[in-house]
Amino acid sequence: VEQCDVSTNEWAMSTPPTGIKETHLEVDKLLGKHEYKFRICAVNKAGVGEHADVPGSVVVEEKLEPPDLDLDLDLRKIVNVRAGGSLRLFVPIRGRPAPEVKWEKVDGEIRETVQIEVTSSFTT
Repeated sequence: VEQCDVSTNEWAMSTPPTGIKETHLEVDKLLGKHEYKFRICAVNKAGVGEHADVPGSVVVEEKLEPPDLDLDLDLRKIVNVRAGGSLRLFVPIRGRPAPEVKWEKVDGEIRETVQIEVTSSFTT
């Protein structure tokens, strides 16, 4: 498998020199917002076959996904917490690029004394 950055029109090998035995390949180190063409050829004991161009071209772009959250049914009800108590919520939030998460409450801002921890796997 070979790749060609359309802006430079130079072909480069995408496979190791030993070749591959699979019928699929994930090409690494492609530059974002660049357009690429690909071609393939077969290799056996008799030598290297003719190249076959893969139709069309590929533009490298980050796949965008709108923000989405998975709110547990129990959290859709009213949750009562005693004054001074704590509440831990696990709400999976997905999207590409990663969405910015901001917690608020109905009757105004959350006081700065509240501890909110946001990680790539959960928010507490």
